[in-house]
Amino acid sequence: MTDPAGSDRAQRRFQALIEHSADAITLLNAAGEVVYDSPAAPGLLGYSPETWLGKNIFGLFHPDDAERMMGEFQRLIADASQPVHSQFRLKHADGRWLWIDAHGANLLADPDVEAIVVNYRDISAEMQAIENLQSREDYLEGLMNTLGDAVLTVHFPSRLINFVNQAVSEIFGYAPEELLGKTTEMLYPNRETFLAFGENLRQGLEAGERQIRQDIQMLRKNGEVFWASTHVTFFTQDGVPANAISVVRDISEKKQAEEKLRTSENRLRAIFEHEPECVKVVSKDGLLQEMNPAGLRMLGIEQIEEIRGRPALELIHPDDHMLYQGLHKEASRGQTGQMQFRIFGPQNRILWVDSIATPLPGANGKIEAVLSVTRDITEQKEAEAAREHAAAMLRERIKELTTLHRASQLFQQQADSPLAVLQELASLLPSGWQYPEITAARILYDGLEFTTPNYAPTAWRLAAPVVTSDNKVGEIEVVYLEERPQEAEGPFLPEERELLNTLAEMLRGYLDRHQAETQIHRHFNHLTAIHTIDSSITSTLDLGENFQVLLEQAVIQLDVEAADILLLDETGESLKYIAGQGFKKPPPKQIGLVDTYAGDVIQSRKIVAYHDQAGGKSIQRTPFWKAEGFHSYYGSPLVAKGQVKGVLEVFSTRPITPDDEWLTFFQTLADQGAVAVENAELFAGLERSNLALAQSYDITLEGWTRALDLRDKETEGHTRRVTEMTVQLAAALGSAEDDLVHIRRGALLHDIGKLGIPDRILLKPEPLTEEEWLVMRQHPVYAYEWLSPIEVLHPALDIPYAHHERWDGSGYPRGLKGEEIPLAARIFAVVDVWDALRSDRPYRPAWSAAEALRYIRKESGTHFDPQVVRVFLQTFADTTGRR
Repeated sequence: MTDPAGSDRAQRRFQALIEHSADAITLLNAAGEVVYDSPAAPGLLGYSPETWLGKNIFGLFHPDDAERMMGEFQRLIADASQPVHSQFRLKHADGRWLWIDAHGANLLADPDVEAIVVNYRDISAEMQAIENLQSREDYLEGLMNTLGDAVLTVHFPSRLINFVNQAVSEIFGYAPEELLGKTTEMLYPNRETFLAFGENLRQGLEAGERQIRQDIQMLRKNGEVFWASTHVTFFTQDGVPANAISVVRDISEKKQAEEKLRTSENRLRAIFEHEPECVKVVSKDGLLQEMNPAGLRMLGIEQIEEIRGRPALELIHPDDHMLYQGLHKEASRGQTGQMQFRIFGPQNRILWVDSIATPLPGANGKIEAVLSVTRDITEQKEAEAAREHAAAMLRERIKELTTLHRASQLFQQQADSPLAVLQELASLLPSGWQYPEITAARILYDGLEFTTPNYAPTAWRLAAPVVTSDNKVGEIEVVYLEERPQEAEGPFLPEERELLNTLAEMLRGYLDRHQAETQIHRHFNHLTAIHTIDSSITSTLDLGENFQVLLEQAVIQLDVEAADILLLDETGESLKYIAGQGFKKPPPKQIGLVDTYAGDVIQSRKIVAYHDQAGGKSIQRTPFWKAEGFHSYYGSPLVAKGQVKGVLEVFSTRPITPDDEWLTFFQTLADQGAVAVENAELFAGLERSNLALAQSYDITLEGWTRALDLRDKETEGHTRRVTEMTVQLAAALGSAEDDLVHIRRGALLHDIGKLGIPDRILLKPEPLTEEEWLVMRQHPVYAYEWLSPIEVLHPALDIPYAHHERWDGSGYPRGLKGEEIPLAARIFAVVDVWDALRSDRPYRPAWSAAEALRYIRKESGTHFDPQVVRVFLQTFADTTGRR
């Protein structure tokens, strides 16, 4: 019996739970219509109770979710035992879409409920957070893939790679899949570097560092070692480093630039260290970076480390802070300034100084710091004239230092020719002297002159010699265009003499370096040219082609306008023009040896040179050379095995002033030309010997065949006919010209083995017995055994040895079948049978052409190669009816 009071309490308790639940509860009928909702439901979706009751839920689903949720609802209706949990979007009363997390249970069969019970809540904020997080992840991944630096995430301490960005492929050359799951060891040039870097990371972690930077050498996939800047950031899990992000930047070019800059800095450092005044470099933000020994002594400081990185303002008297800051700010903006102020010297003694500050540009041309030269003027403060003079001196020192700095930068340029550098240096020089407005400069080098536009020689001259390692002599000269007041040592300051000597030394170093680079380049070009000519000589015996390659290289590498090769003719009394390069018109085809430059070369057997100059022979003594406008001539004999073969000549419209390297290369070209001539002559002689030998072979072979014809009267002329037809048929089948020679010899010798067959069998008028046939079938073997020892006849053995083989394998002596039979033997077999059928024999008369052709066709594929038969019929279609 049910307790009404207890049931009522349960109902009230259930009602209270529903009404105070934070989640919405809605009851739906089987059609999806709302039949009841908790107080939270209308508020969640924004509908009033009046509009919400009776509303069909399917009309509120987002179009992308509607079909899925309809399926979920149908499954819930069909199977009440399985609740449904889904996330989907519902339309709010104001038109927004809300993400809903819902649990549904089918209680239609419960008489107390008779509905689908749906508990649901708004999860839009959570979904938005997830979407934002995914978007953030996509953004970060896209950002890393746009970086120019390589980014890798690495598990620690295993150092296994688990992520790389696209820049890794560009920097290291690996595809991402080649690195993922591998250790970073493959990115280092050796295991020692890999382990050392790992040890640095471990020590950094033990010291509490989570970000570690280091420049290190790394390895590309192609084996190239390069300098990289690495920045490793560690991430911990449960307080233990678990992963690291490594950012790698290729700094190879930076390292190379630093090395070049270091050389320049060393030179400037020497000047800096020996400068008697205080010279300091202060960053734009006011931090002291460098100070020379003189400056440290002025301040009473032993080591630069005591003040490096500290504000320079700490050295200035407080009352003069604003003055100094103004000076520094002007210099930082590009203005050179000068000011007097007070500083703290040894034991905090106050010193008056005069300081000039000038902007110091970096490699990119932008101002990075301020260079100042500071002089102690404490004792001379009251002496205005002395102060002004000192200030002027300081300005000159700044100009000199700036000139040295600009000259150093100029010498770092990689120019193909130093001419532009020399001209720019000449233009730069006046800026470093006391009176640049009346200063001019000139640089002499290797017979060339580089001047400022206003240059004119005067009595007020300062010069410094420049002598390079290859003994080329030059000079740097600075002049005043007007007379200036004389100093104790002349119109130029001692510092200016030192400046000029320093510039001369810097210029000598630059020219030596450029000369070395030029010489290396020239050696490489000469080796390449020699290799090109050697390759031509070894690949072809065509003298014209070889000479053309040689002359092209001669014109290019020797820097001349034209070149040719002349060879002695058969008489040895004149020279023939063989090949030339660079002439406006073809030279004479033949010249004599008397009163000619080439004749002088032949007679002297050494290099001969002539120039168009007073007292010497004129290169223009013939109309041809005059028309060409040549002024210089060099000729070298072509000597092979002690014999002069001809002359290599080069011509120039400009004076040629060769050095030893030029002459050595010219002689090498002549030697290569002689080798080409010798090779061609050797080959021509070999060809003549081979031709004579081949003719001897052929005469001998024809003698053998005549002997056979004389012995076998019934087949007289047979060998000649089958030989001619076989060669013609082989050509029709595409045999090469060289192969036809051996096919002809094989055809001539096809029956040479019959010399070993007794006359009683060979000349028997009746058909042969089986025993006689056994003897007769040995003649191919005899031919092979007799001819094999003769090496030159090896390629001709196919026909004598195999012309009685048959396509179906039933022939003799070896029973070869199909294409096992050499092609030459297959060709000859058809021709041999054709001629035999058309000839009278002791045991039968000759067949008619029609009968012979029918037999040939019938035996195609049995006795004969079908392809050979087809071409035979096509080739001899018009001649098979005639003998």
